[in-house]
Amino acid sequence: MVEGVGSLMSHMAGCCEPVPGDAICGYITQGRGIAVHRSDCEQFATLQARHPERIVEVSWSENTSSDFALSIKVEATDRQGLIRDISSVLANEKVNVLSMNVNTVDEKQLAIFNMKIAVSDLSSTNRLLTKLMQIEGVYDASRVGAGG
Repeated sequence: MVEGVGSLMSHMAGCCEPVPGDAICGYITQGRGIAVHRSDCEQFATLQARHPERIVEVSWSENTSSDFALSIKVEATDRQGLIRDISSVLANEKVNVLSMNVNTVDEKQLAIFNMKIAVSDLSSTNRLLTKLMQIEGVYDASRVGAGG
């Protein structure tokens, strides 16, 4: 999955949830191998400042074929059919939804969707976010943890 770590175990950092296509860096943890972070992750920047000797170069393997969990947030004007429209985009893009939580703020007519989805790479993620932004009433669709 990730090259440049030899036989060391590696895992994707939960704070920034890197996916293939993101610029990534590695951090040698104590007991958990290499934590792979997005290069723009605020938590990685903190770790790098505290322990620069633990930073290693990593890169995506050419044959990465699994899906990666990623958190996204969609904010929209609450209306009838909104969940249906969002679900249609997710289905059309063949996105597997791992979890979804929807909160509404009645006085602002606001609906906030927090979702954990499975994606294969950065381009499919960007395509999904673009299509979600095209839904009537959606004014933000973005990755959560994109910079920390």
